[in-house]
Amino acid sequence: MKRTKIFCFGDSITYGEKDKEQGGWTDRLKRHYLSEHSSQLANEVIVYNLGVASETTDGLVHRFQPELGARLIKGQQSIVILAYGANDIVIRKNKNTVPESFFERNLTQAIRFAKEKSIHTMLCEILPIADSVDGLFDFNKNVRYSSDVIRYNELLKELSEKHCCQLISMKAFYKNKEMLLSDDGA
Repeated sequence: MKRTKIFCFGDSITYGEKDKEQGGWTDRLKRHYLSEHSSQLANEVIVYNLGVASETTDGLVHRFQPELGARLIKGQQSIVILAYGANDIVIRKNKNTVPESFFERNLTQAIRFAKEKSIHTMLCEILPIADSVDGLFDFNKNVRYSSDVIRYNELLKELSEKHCCQLISMKAFYKNKEMLLSDDGA
């Protein structure tokens, strides 16, 4: 039986914290593979939800190698999805929590480790911020700006090209972002 493991690293959006009905995008991905592939005994897909609420790429670099390494089986096809940025762009003391250069360094470190293990790596763009909360404090006293989302998404695009990673676009959310995003605008 062919087995593929998909490792989803990210923050509360990955974890599915505010999605009480569906469990977030990672659980939806699990259900999709179960419904699409459960009858095909030759292909088994295992999806790991490794999202941690409030995590930044600083947290990722501390746990990525041990958590991924513990779940790898030599010769098994694996995919890593890195979905970070919403917490990295939060403004603290008039600057982003994780500056662009550190964001790039952190993701590059994770990508390189995955590539060394022959793992297909995907980067996920940061979701847009609803206009109604752009630049305003949320219930956690965090401030995010759309301009930072755009800058960091451009950096994600550059990283995906530099390291030959697939980039997962969030452009579909821009048209109806006020309706599609949660009450904190993300």
